[in-house]
Parts: sequence; C-alpha cells; structure tokens
Amino acid sequence: MSALTLFGKIPETKEAIYFYIKTAKDEILKGEYNPLEIETKLKRMELIIEGLRKDFDLKEAVQIEADLYPEKTIKKYGCEITKKMNSSYNFDLCGDSELVRLQDLAKETSEKLKQRQDFLKMIRGELTIVNSVTGEITTIYEPDVKKSDVISIKVL
Repeated sequence: MSALTLFGKIPETKEAIYFYIKTAKDEILKGEYNPLEIETKLKRMELIIEGLRKDFDLKEAVQIEADLYPEKTIKKYGCEITKKMNSSYNFDLCGDSELVRLQDLAKETSEKLKQRQDFLKMIRGELTIVNSVTGEITTIYEPDVKKSDVISIKVL
C-alpha cells in the first residue's frame, strides 16, 4: 500500500469537502464513531500535513512542478494555484540605530504590558489605586475570565 493511498480519498471540490464535513459530523454525533478517537486521528493527520508542507525537498518539488506551467495562475486538481514571489526582510544588518531603539522600546513595552496584565489577573473584585505620575485616583476591576474545556493531544 502506498503512503499516499489516503490522499486518493480526499474530496476534490468545495462542495464535496463541505458535504464530507457535514456527513462526518453527523456520523460522529450519531455515535457511529468515537469522537475522542476521531480527534486523535485528526491530530495525527495534522502532523502528517505539517510535516509534508514544511519539508524543503517537497517544497522544491512542488515549485518545480508549478514552474512547468507558464501561467501565473492555473486551475488544476479542483484548485486555483497561483505562483507568487515571497519577500522577507532581515533588518539585522541595516545599522539603523533608530530601528534598534524602536525594537528595544517595543520589547520593553511588550514586557510591561504582560506585567500589567499579570497584575490585573491577581485582582479580586475591585482595587483603588493612585497613579504615581499624575496622582489620579482610579478604581480598577478584575478582568472578565472566560473558561472552556479543552483537550490536548500528544501523539506518542
């Protein structure tokens, strides 16, 4: 059996994908499949997709295949495939002291923001504080907390 046999069963159009999702959901909710088992299989599928997408050799093979078509955009395999040029910038070697100053300021501000949020998380009810710079007296309140159950899956 080929490692890619499963890919031959993937729906090829948006409509077929949405139908697949709806049908799979209905079957799971009707109890035909164990939802926790399906969730673990989805996690493994995510790891497979992530691993294939991140692989340099596969990225290069995809690019070579796409370059066989002279058009910028082609329609193939039920998808619209567009070739683009991606740019990324490395500012480390620019020697711009203003950029370094702004990066340091952003890091410092981000750290201060995190510290303030951590402080606010500790408040229960309300707290009256005095601004040390302006002398303004303010009442602050604990943040609203929304909790939800989550499942974490680690493939062994």
